[in-house]
Amino acid sequence: MKHYGIENAAVRRGSHSYEEFDTPFICSVQRPDWSSPNFTVVESIKDALIEYLNPISGKLEKMNIQEFELIDKEIVLLLDLDSANDEQKFSENLRIEKLKKISRAVPYFLLIGLVLFTFISIWSSDIGVKSNIFSNLVFLPEP
Repeated sequence: MKHYGIENAAVRRGSHSYEEFDTPFICSVQRPDWSSPNFTVVESIKDALIEYLNPISGKLEKMNIQEFELIDKEIVLLLDLDSANDEQKFSENLRIEKLKKISRAVPYFLLIGLVLFTFISIWSSDIGVKSNIFSNLVFLPEP
């Protein structure tokens, strides 16, 4: 995060209340039915309710502060977004990422095309179509 100019600090919550932290902030939580802790983003704190992003479902949920304290692992990551920089060369990096995705897909498209071509060739010969892909070519007479 420092690369993007985002100042950050991980602190132990200790005796601090959640209301003392500026939202959004990141913390580690673990519900009893989860095998390990997960990071979550606390979006807001209002009327003794914490709204946070459930890291498993990806949906915002609300929980009262006392219940949230039971799943909280008491580590809070604080971010100073005012000093953040945009990603350097974002447009170029986005173009490169798209090209990488396309280049990874090309072999699959070629394989699918080959399979379809083979299937159509076999199918057309099975139903008695006497066609050769070269028989449809028109050759011009030599001058």
